[in-house]
Amino acid sequence: MSLTMLALNPRSGELEPRAVSPGVLRLARVDGAERVHIVITEEGSETHHRFEVLCPRDAQLRLELRAPAPGQVELISPGREVFRLPADAHHGPKEGGWRGGAVLPRSAAREARSLDLALLIDGTMTWFEDEEHFRLLPLLAEPERWAGLVDGLVAFAVELSKAFQGRLRVATLAFGDTPLPHAHAEDLVPRYEVWPEGAARRGFRALHAGGLSAQLRQIPHSSGGDFVDALAEGLHACSRLTWESERRMLLVVGDSPGCSVLRPVGHNADAQVRSRDVESELVRLHEHSVEVISLYNPPPHDSGFYDKREKAPAQLLAAAREQYARLATHSSLALDVPSFNPGEAAAVAVARQGPFARASTWGMWVESIS
Repeated sequence: MSLTMLALNPRSGELEPRAVSPGVLRLARVDGAERVHIVITEEGSETHHRFEVLCPRDAQLRLELRAPAPGQVELISPGREVFRLPADAHHGPKEGGWRGGAVLPRSAAREARSLDLALLIDGTMTWFEDEEHFRLLPLLAEPERWAGLVDGLVAFAVELSKAFQGRLRVATLAFGDTPLPHAHAEDLVPRYEVWPEGAARRGFRALHAGGLSAQLRQIPHSSGGDFVDALAEGLHACSRLTWESERRMLLVVGDSPGCSVLRPVGHNADAQVRSRDVESELVRLHEHSVEVISLYNPPPHDSGFYDKREKAPAQLLAAAREQYARLATHSSLALDVPSFNPGEAAAVAVARQGPFARASTWGMWVESIS
């Protein structure tokens, strides 16, 4: 029985058919993808056998391909659940963008001479003040404390600009939250969903360090109301920017998670009915070849804050940290504020090469062991 599998060429990154036989196959996961999409076709048949395997962290995937009889194809991956999908083309690539099927990988331009950098700031970020009462205060409302992080973000942008010989455009946005229904207390009412309001005020501009610093300092703080905030809405606003440079990056800075359909943050974490979710917005950004860097702002570990279940459930904090890690296109781009080094972070971001994807994409061919 002659079988063909679609896989990505490790040299060119192009999707190509590979002749395969029953036995052991190895595929490499593309950075940023959480699922590997597999399509196998039998010679003389128009039926596509489609499978997906969840592998968010493993670099390689071991598959056992079986064909017990004509028209029958089975796929096993030790230690993982393999999902068989319908054979119709809905689950294939879509011209003009993602519509629920597999996502085509993108690659960072190797010789890019210009960069668009968007900064998405969590306007609800907090800082820890009182160990005894676990008091959290809005970080952006404390100019002296916020200034330290602002200086680091500006330095990061400046280092990137040097790498691109000054050809860098920057846009600054922030997210708060959607107003809670029937909530009127001042600490529950967000000042904005996405700042600045109006798409016309959210464009890219040539980098000027002083101007970027001033703009970051002008971001108003906002209440988040519940634990989940408008991160997905902020990502959507970033996807609507006019991305034009040869290379494109988004830096997300914060501690509030967004709405996730695939991985809900936790019970009672979200009091809203949401219209956007983080995973879908990451795919939209991927359509623009945007690489995502995350900078998570955690509570201090030595404060005992993680141990106060009634004040900050450990599972919610863990879910927030994990979501920020998943935002990043690659694990090396998942950073946190306490260890943030602008120069090192910029160097890692610039050096990052190769294909990247989101959601589900084809695996990179490694080998066949019949």
